[in-house]
Amino acid sequence: MTSVARVVSGAIFGWDSKSSGERWRDPAVYVRIAVLIILLSIVAGIVLRLSGYVGGAYSWFSFSSARDDSWFPMGLAYERATGVTPGTLRDLFFVDHIKFQYPASSLLLYSALDLLGITPTPKALNVLVWLSVLGTALAVYQTCVVFIDKYQSSLRLNSTDKYLIAAAFGIATLFFYPIMIAWRLGQIQALLNVAFAVACLCWLYDRKIAAGALIGVICLVKPQLSLFFIWALLRGQKDFAIGQAAAIAVGLTLSLALYGWDNHIYYLEVLSYLSQHGEVFWDNTTVNGLVNGLYYPEETLTWYYHSFPPYNPVTYALTMLSSVIIAGLALLVNRSSPSSGSLLAFQTAALSFTLASPIAWGHHYGVVMPMLAITFLEIVRQTSGSSTRNYLLGWGACLLLFSNYWNITEHLAETPFAVLQNWRLVAVFGLLWMMYRLQSGAAVTAERNVGARPALA
Repeated sequence: MTSVARVVSGAIFGWDSKSSGERWRDPAVYVRIAVLIILLSIVAGIVLRLSGYVGGAYSWFSFSSARDDSWFPMGLAYERATGVTPGTLRDLFFVDHIKFQYPASSLLLYSALDLLGITPTPKALNVLVWLSVLGTALAVYQTCVVFIDKYQSSLRLNSTDKYLIAAAFGIATLFFYPIMIAWRLGQIQALLNVAFAVACLCWLYDRKIAAGALIGVICLVKPQLSLFFIWALLRGQKDFAIGQAAAIAVGLTLSLALYGWDNHIYYLEVLSYLSQHGEVFWDNTTVNGLVNGLYYPEETLTWYYHSFPPYNPVTYALTMLSSVIIAGLALLVNRSSPSSGSLLAFQTAALSFTLASPIAWGHHYGVVMPMLAITFLEIVRQTSGSSTRNYLLGWGACLLLFSNYWNITEHLAETPFAVLQNWRLVAVFGLLWMMYRLQSGAAVTAERNVGARPALA
C-alpha cells in the first residue's frame, strides 16, 4: 500500500525523487493540491446534483433553459419608464409589490438592445447571460496567466504548472454555483460577473481607466459599488476613479434623459426600505440574512415574491452597524501599505462592498471566482512551509463552500443547528480574513530562503 501511495504521489506531485523538505518548498506541489481541491469541489457538486440537490448548477447550464428572474421585473419597469404602460417605477415597487430593486439606469441595457433593433425579450437577454458565463471563464483563465507571468520571480512556476492552474480555475468557473445559477435564473448578475472579471484583468494590465469604467458600468446596476470611487481616491488610484466617474456620469445622463428624474429619485426610498427589512430566505448571504433567520427561523425556507420581512429595530441596527464596519474596513485598512494598489486589495474591496449590502444572494457572489484564483496565487507567492499549508486548508474550505449550493442544509431548518444554513457567510468571512492577512504581509514567513520578496504591486 505504501509503495502504491508513493507511485501515486510521485505521478501527481513529482515527489518520487525529492526529500520531505524539498517537496514542501516546491510551489508546483501547491498547484497540484489546488487542482485536486478544485476537482473535489466539482465531484461534490455532481454528487449533490445526482442526489437531488442543486450542487454546482452545471447541469442546468448544459441541459435546461433559463428563466426570467431579472428580466420579468426589469421588463415591467422598462415598459413603465418608457411610457408603454402607465405608472411610475415607484408604484411598481411600493404599490404593485414587484421586486424591481435596481435603479432606473439598469434599464439602459434594454434601451441599448432596442437601439440595435433587438427586442429585449428574456430569450435574447439570456443569450447575453450564456455568453457572459463563458466570458467569465475565459477572463479568469487569462487573469491567472497574466498574474503568474507578472510575479514569476516569486511564484517560480514552470510553464506547465502555469497553464495547469489557469485551466483548472477556468474550468472551475463553469462548475461554480454563484456563476452558473445566474444562467438558470436568467440574471443580469451574469453580465456584472464578466464585467468584474475583465476589470480584474485590466487591473493586472495596468489599464486602470478601463477597470474603473467597467466598475462604473456595474454601478449603474449595483450602486453599492460606487464606494469604489472613495476607495480609489484614498489609495491614489486617480485613473481608476476617473474611469469610474466618467462611466457613471455618462450612464446617469443617458438614463435621466430617457426615463426622467422621478424614476431615479424614488430609488433612494427603495434603498432605505431594503436596509430596514432585508430578506429572511436563507440564501441571503449577509449579516441581515443571518439576523433575520435567527428572528424568523420558520421562514428561512420560504421565498416571498411580493413581500419582505417586517421591520425589526435590532435587525436594522445590526445591519447598518455591520455595513459601516465592513465597508469602513475596506476603505481604510492597508490604504498606506505597499499592497494598497494590488489586485488583491481591489478584490477585497469588491467582496466587502457586496457583503455590506442588506441583501446579497448566492449569484451576487459570482465575483468571487477570480478572487479565489488570485488569493491562491498570493498564498503560493507570499507564504512557505506550514504557513502555506494552513492557508491552503482555509482556502480549500472556502472554495468548497462557495462552489456548490449546499441546500442539503435545508434539513436543519427550525433545529438547534439551523445557523449552519449560513455556510456561505462563513466562506465570505474566511476568504476576507485571508485576503486582508495577505495584503498586510502577516502571512509572510521566513521559512523559504529564496531571497527578498518583491512588494505587492
